[in-house]
Amino acid sequence: MEIVFNCPTCKKSSYAPFQNVPQFPILGYETAVQFSTQQDHIPSENEHGWWPRQETLPIISDLIIVQVKHPFRTVDTDSFWTLFTPPLSGQNGWEEHPAEIDQSGFVKCKIQKILALSDDAGWLQIKVEEAISFSTALNALPWTKEKHSFLDHLLNIEGGHLEHLGDWLYYSANAESDLGHWALMKRVETHIHLITFGVWGFHQDSAYLGNVRLSNQTYQEILDRCKHI
Repeated sequence: MEIVFNCPTCKKSSYAPFQNVPQFPILGYETAVQFSTQQDHIPSENEHGWWPRQETLPIISDLIIVQVKHPFRTVDTDSFWTLFTPPLSGQNGWEEHPAEIDQSGFVKCKIQKILALSDDAGWLQIKVEEAISFSTALNALPWTKEKHSFLDHLLNIEGGHLEHLGDWLYYSANAESDLGHWALMKRVETHIHLITFGVWGFHQDSAYLGNVRLSNQTYQEILDRCKHI
């Protein structure tokens, strides 16, 4: 059974397929999958429509109820990867809650049950098959020297912001909040390692995980982009 939802803007089930990005073996959704605190039933909403979110990175074999929305698209027998962020940074960004970077990461999910589906959203019970935090990605994923600039896979957006969050560097840019991209890098001694980046828009919700030591040229281009704001 295919699970697919309508775009809230165009009201169609349009979506942008994931790109295969060299040196980034893990690709998944950015925000289309949200983790609840429940294991076997749909969480109750409060008077503001909010429901409790998972605060820590799930671990292998966890059963969790997740909400999925457009552009999530899969077959119910397939596994899928998704970015996980704790609630505060998921809502306000890592730049506002840098302590949550170490509890963020990627989770590989296997659908166990479909609890509810509509044209706009669904509730699934998933089982965690793998989980990789950003704090362990440097060891879990052997680093590779940059062969192709990841900037070629970003959107054509001028400017951007670069936040220094301890040993982490967070680059982001958007076009009137309609589409954008971001990258999370780790300073390792004198080198900059790109761990994850994402691209988002009306029909796109993509995030990629790897461990790529950036060239000086690529890092300088990021700095140059951020000088024009």
